[in-house]
Amino acid sequence: SNKWPIAGSSAQQGGSGVVNTVKAGNGTIGYADHSAIGTLTAASIQVGTGKDFVAFSPKGATNAFTAAAVAAPTTVKGDLAQKLDYTKITDKSAYPIPLVSYQIVCSAFKTPAQAKLVKAYVGYIASDIGQKITAANAGSAPIPASMLASIQKSLALVK
Repeated sequence: SNKWPIAGSSAQQGGSGVVNTVKAGNGTIGYADHSAIGTLTAASIQVGTGKDFVAFSPKGATNAFTAAAVAAPTTVKGDLAQKLDYTKITDKSAYPIPLVSYQIVCSAFKTPAQAKLVKAYVGYIASDIGQKITAANAGSAPIPASMLASIQKSLALVK
């Protein structure tokens, strides 16, 4: 049957709202950023059609993005929009349900100062040191090296 076997559901605002609801419930399931789950246990998820279950790891999330990301059609030069084809995540080195965060950056700003600030911020996040600090402080999975290089090239086009 396509019917969920139990009654009830709850929508929450943000990762902390989801985590608090899961903690308060009995037998509850939620989906939140790994950095927000605290003492809750992250589920191991079956990958592909095999028998392998994959536990969350930052490297596994990066591997999933690398396997599943497909450039989205666009007419904007430097646009790095991606679609994730989850059917491409078939290897046990990849966590099959990563939560992907992204930034949207305008290609042109009203003032050179605004463009400079945005380029500096995004460029820092997409740098080796920015990635290390983000991983250490937020538990973020690293952006794949090929995407980091593409981000830097795309930033050069921002005016």
